[in-house]
Amino acid sequence: MVSRISREFQDGIIKMLLAISANRGDEVADACVRLSEAQETFDAMKFVHEISTVVANFHDVDVRQVDSGQLLFNVIAVANNNDLRVPAVTKRLDANFDPLLPCPARSQSACARPPPPHA
Repeated sequence: MVSRISREFQDGIIKMLLAISANRGDEVADACVRLSEAQETFDAMKFVHEISTVVANFHDVDVRQVDSGQLLFNVIAVANNNDLRVPAVTKRLDANFDPLLPCPARSQSACARPPPPHA
């Protein structure tokens, strides 16, 4: 499955993942806010705290055990719960989305990991 996303959105996702890997919750929150639309009731301090908690939970986990797609969905869920309106493209991503998979010819598309074969 391929979903078209903007270069800005791709860059934001990469910034979030790099900040997660460096255990920088405030930078993850900042990148997420830049990609989203804050509603009137948005509380930036609460959001940074909650995102920092999510990031800290993954800090000491072996990279081979981290599902980057699921981690991104966790960040999006925290954003939605804190009155941030994330781009509509996130609704088209599925559970197999992996922003770390290479896309052919560095196109402006996001790649999804194919579903596992049925045994």
